[in-house]
Amino acid sequence: MRLIDKQQFLTLIDKYLKGEASLEEEQLLNNFINSFHQDAIWDDITEEQKSVIESRMLARLQSVISSDKQALVVPVSRVSFFKNKWIKYAAAVIIMFVTGTLFWKQYGKKPQPVIATIIQKSSDDIEPGKDGAILTLADGSQIILDSLGNRIITAQNGVRVILKSGQLAYQPTGKPGTEITYNTMSTPRGRQFQLLLPDGTKVWLNAASSLRYPTLFIGNERIVEITGEAYFEVAKNSTMPFRIKMNGETQIKVLGTHFNINSYDDEKSINTTLMEGMVEIVNGTSKAVLRPGQQAQIISKSPSSLTSDTKAKNIHIVNNIDLNKVMSWKNGIFDFQNAGLEQVMRQLARWYDLEVIYENGIPEMKFYGKMGRNVSLSKLLVFLRESDLHFRMEEGRKLIVMK
Repeated sequence: MRLIDKQQFLTLIDKYLKGEASLEEEQLLNNFINSFHQDAIWDDITEEQKSVIESRMLARLQSVISSDKQALVVPVSRVSFFKNKWIKYAAAVIIMFVTGTLFWKQYGKKPQPVIATIIQKSSDDIEPGKDGAILTLADGSQIILDSLGNRIITAQNGVRVILKSGQLAYQPTGKPGTEITYNTMSTPRGRQFQLLLPDGTKVWLNAASSLRYPTLFIGNERIVEITGEAYFEVAKNSTMPFRIKMNGETQIKVLGTHFNINSYDDEKSINTTLMEGMVEIVNGTSKAVLRPGQQAQIISKSPSSLTSDTKAKNIHIVNNIDLNKVMSWKNGIFDFQNAGLEQVMRQLARWYDLEVIYENGIPEMKFYGKMGRNVSLSKLLVFLRESDLHFRMEEGRKLIVMK
């Protein structure tokens, strides 16, 4: 490999970050960055030179990310790339980012970037999830909402059910009936959907979730029941509080606010995260009031078993929660910051409708980074292969993790 000195390196990286490097110069720089035999050059760079390189590197990386909506979005903060010689990795990432997807995996305490080349989609590839749901009416009949377009779905108990622009809505048609009727919106694995309740409350359902609600709210309360994950923007009505029930014993009381609920059966806790307003959490005999930026965690179940002896009644409040991470699913992003393999796999299983099987136990692995939820499974699995995770795909949408 051709060796270069410090000044040549600085000239090459400056030209590259300005977009002025030739293909030959880019290859020379790439070869140098991936060499581990010239560390003295990195150590000898002045603080002023480091600052200039970092600033241009950040700008270039942000530019590359914004131009590729399917690429992994790498968090870029004002930290020194030169700590632990990270600049070598960061520069290599920028050079190779145009043809690949970056994902960071942590072994112990040392983050290591992994470059994964995007592979071509095969004929039997699994597409990502999309909008779609099943609407179960009061009489038990079901309507699949995947591809109906804009139309009136049905009329029941004085309301008209309309599908428009991928959202289901309820409109009164006249004097409502005296009997309360309920509908249930269910999203299978690989589907998500939006719903406008009769009171104007907006609901986003994540994959493998459901919402049971009346076709018209009457009386002193608005009560709905959920499973899985949903984001609510509750319409304000001080005379008719909004209540959400889940798992048979937990309730959330609100007047008008924005919040997210994650209550999947295979998660270790029920998490309610408040973005705006105020909510009251009731779990058994315990109560807590949430403020914006807080998350209530109820450790009420174990992913492998659920018994009355292991249920905890306490509500744990976490302050300064990462709201962007909580809302990533609604914004079309997988956020795997500091996520273990099991947590990552649960998200992938719901979105790609997979069955994940651990052949030899669950490996201890941590992941860092974000990725769009609109990529096919083959593209997403690339980073798993490049992260020393051994697995195979079998018929029936089974992902077998071997190591």
